[in-house]
Amino acid sequence: MRKKYYLVLIISYLLIIFTLILFWISQKNNLKKQLLEATHFVNEIVPEALIDSAYNKKNFPILYYDSLRHILNNTADNNNFEYLYVIIPQKDSFLFVISSYKRIDVLNNMISKYLSPYYYYPSNIKNLSPERPVMFLKYTDEYGSFFSAFHYYITDAHHPYIVGVDYDLNIISSLNWKFIFIILAVTIIFILAILLNFNREYKIKK
Repeated sequence: MRKKYYLVLIISYLLIIFTLILFWISQKNNLKKQLLEATHFVNEIVPEALIDSAYNKKNFPILYYDSLRHILNNTADNNNFEYLYVIIPQKDSFLFVISSYKRIDVLNNMISKYLSPYYYYPSNIKNLSPERPVMFLKYTDEYGSFFSAFHYYITDAHHPYIVGVDYDLNIISSLNWKFIFIILAVTIIFILAILLNFNREYKIKK
């Protein structure tokens, strides 16, 4: 009876841990899905003419540009994203074509303007290509720490560009810590169940 009790207890514990791991993975995959869908959205609303103008260093109609950025700002605010943006490669670095911004960026003079350089970009995005168009990364740059999706595209004029969407890295950290705390809580409960059973058996024998 004692062996059966512990066997059931161990199997129950492992099943709960396995279920929690699956839930944790699904939550992370859901975040990735949301980021990827947002890159598609940005690509749909930003015209290729803007990308091509950036390559040619030409100005773009300011009212149209501001309206696009207003859409990006609203999308970021309404979906808990940090930034949505488009960048293009420039020699060994990248330039911003367009980007959303937050109120604090205005105060800190950190708004990414048209053709402004992206200094501390994650180096892995250089590996994006038509064969590997999507990448998810954790990194820190001059704007903060993020968990992001990057999507590689090419205009009809054969100009490559990358759409990026950021979540605050704290979202991932919070998810990981919640998972750890739940695992610890479940483990403690099962340890207590074992100790209580030991104590009960000890009293019976006594």
